[in-house]
Amino acid sequence: MSSGDHEFKLRHLPEWFLGITGLLYISGYFIVSLNLGRIGIIDAGGDYLKLRYIVAGMLYFLPYLIILLPFLAMINAGRVRHTQLADKAEYKEKPNELFKAKMLYTVKAGLSFSNMIVYLTVIGILLYFAPHNFIKEEWILVLFLSLFAVFGLALSIIYDSKSDKKGIVPYVFRLLPLVAVLVIGILLITKKDIYSTLIEVKERPGTKLFLLFLLLITLTYISFSLKIKNSPQEMTNPVIFIGICIVGTLYILNVIAFAFSIYSYIPAYKGGADLSEMLDATIWFRDNYNEPRIPSIAKDIYAGDKGLKSEKVKVIHETPSVIYVAKINDAGGANAWRKGVGPTIYSIRRENIASIVYTRRENIASIVYTLNTLYFIRKDFDNTKQIEKLCQKLTQDGVKLDSCKIVTLNNVLHVTELYDKIITKHSIKQNDQLQSLVKETNNIRKQHYSDIRKDEQEKIIKLNRILMELAYAPDCPVSSYVAIQ
Repeated sequence: MSSGDHEFKLRHLPEWFLGITGLLYISGYFIVSLNLGRIGIIDAGGDYLKLRYIVAGMLYFLPYLIILLPFLAMINAGRVRHTQLADKAEYKEKPNELFKAKMLYTVKAGLSFSNMIVYLTVIGILLYFAPHNFIKEEWILVLFLSLFAVFGLALSIIYDSKSDKKGIVPYVFRLLPLVAVLVIGILLITKKDIYSTLIEVKERPGTKLFLLFLLLITLTYISFSLKIKNSPQEMTNPVIFIGICIVGTLYILNVIAFAFSIYSYIPAYKGGADLSEMLDATIWFRDNYNEPRIPSIAKDIYAGDKGLKSEKVKVIHETPSVIYVAKINDAGGANAWRKGVGPTIYSIRRENIASIVYTRRENIASIVYTLNTLYFIRKDFDNTKQIEKLCQKLTQDGVKLDSCKIVTLNNVLHVTELYDKIITKHSIKQNDQLQSLVKETNNIRKQHYSDIRKDEQEKIIKLNRILMELAYAPDCPVSSYVAIQ
């Protein structure tokens, strides 16, 4: 490459940076707006300047990088290698031998780049859907996955100079790392926390459309790139125009498919829309925002018996003037929201808010044991296998679980008919506290959790937690509340 080419690229680098940033921003803005519109938040106050939009755009383009980069690298490497083979004297007058040598290189290069595609796909799935503590617990598998991927790439480079030679060794040294990466990748993505999410994502209609449009955009881009290089100068602009029209149309359709499917399952702390692992929030209203003046829009979430604050909510979206929230258990909770079941959204103007307190149940440490200590927390469990065992036992007793996470187990505590469903399947020695709770909840266990009073909800949670600890010991950990009793 000449110095003039380097100067040309450096001169246009700012333009490329602005263009790519603009594309990421526009894509992210459409994705976030479409996803919010899905649950009823339309035109969220003209909040245009947010880093979240760029992050959402990066999440959208990640699959393109996973597929396009290795594929384009393979094409460019193949073009260079084929030219080198054609220049060799031994192939000058032997077209059949030259064709065989090119095919051999293509097969070996395909194995090498398949290794990278599988590796990047697994890493992409982990970046999308893995819980926050997943890498910490499975770091050994992730390390070996990365080592085999790098090892396979290094071996392909070492044997590249011999790629036109006969023998099985170049194939073996490309195939073995590929198999290792594939096996370890399957072990990682079939872990309970990720596999259950992948099954849900696969069942969304938008996921299939996204993958279809992704394939079509990739093939269209590659075919038009080759067409431009082989077209006469006067035909370049028309070919580029047609290519932009086709890719642009597919791009818009693919953004819509992504917003309504995959994006809903990416955790919010990674830039997605899944709120299941986000902190619960309590809104404290200003002192002059007293109960008689509370607008009807906020009365449903106002905890009037506990001061000027709301019930526990999830913050869905924020703008400079308004925040949008939903009750943590409304419409089945955050796990159901990502499936398209929209909760009731409450908009509260910031001028009426004194502060927003975010709480993580794992961090609750108080000498006064409250209802929160009855919920499962991460520290209760030794490892994820214990969580999986508890989920398995609940499933065997007919309790339907949409995933196997701590938040799912906490949702089980809200099932009013849980006691009647599993008590007949276990021989449980009922203590005085359990017997008392059974009597106190006798008339409310056939009602829905959201239809009973707050004090009755507390009794249901307490009953279910004690029941699970007795029925599923030792897989169900003992809560601090029960321990102090």
